[in-house]
Amino acid sequence: MPFNYIENLSEPALKKLAWNFNNGSTSNLNNPSSFFNAGNYNIQLTATTTTNCIDVVTKNNFVAIGLTPKPKINLADSFCLGEIGNLNATILNAPFSNIKYTWKINNDTLPQNILNNKTLFTSLGIKQVQLFATNTSFNCVGVDSATTIIKPCNIDIFVPNAFAPNGVNKIIFPTPARGVKLIKFEIFNRWGGVVYTQNNFGVGLGWGGNINGVPQATQTFVYKVSGYIYDGSVIYRSGTITLIR
Repeated sequence: MPFNYIENLSEPALKKLAWNFNNGSTSNLNNPSSFFNAGNYNIQLTATTTTNCIDVVTKNNFVAIGLTPKPKINLADSFCLGEIGNLNATILNAPFSNIKYTWKINNDTLPQNILNNKTLFTSLGIKQVQLFATNTSFNCVGVDSATTIIKPCNIDIFVPNAFAPNGVNKIIFPTPARGVKLIKFEIFNRWGGVVYTQNNFGVGLGWGGNINGVPQATQTFVYKVSGYIYDGSVIYRSGTITLIR
């Protein structure tokens, strides 16, 4: 921190300055600098003229230095999609009694201003997590960051093994796990012929057990289904379906 001396003397002339910063350091310079740790300091300046006249000025609590918190995030390398993840941290230079905590994930601020936080991960990919710790008495801000990746832990596509067009389950369709995007759903007869292909997926879409408008009798079919997962790769599933009349 720099200090400046402004001379206001006509006669006699200044001979010597003596600064005492109360931090273990002193100086005889007109405009010195000194390093301070956190705390309050009384600054004293003694001016001596060429006729040995001495004037002493003391400024109590003239320097107030706040300590910057040093947060350290403790974060798991990965979480499951849809999981409530723990965001834990410590303050390396604790204790503090007046800290405000602000958590951000990819620059989105979380609502809870607490040291050990939680959040629900609802999207896939790499997330940058930041913790800002502010000493509110001096507005000193410390920050730490970490990264984690959100993955679909249950990477699968579910297809029922039976359906009844005349019953409750009138159509057959694939259901992807969260984070899986369906690509194609195909159904084959016992000779390997394609009886149904689906590329568009939504509510109410699926196979109702008809081929060219003709309802099929009870029998077993083979299905194949594919989908993209979070990293762009494709998963494939296959099995059998029993049509019940």
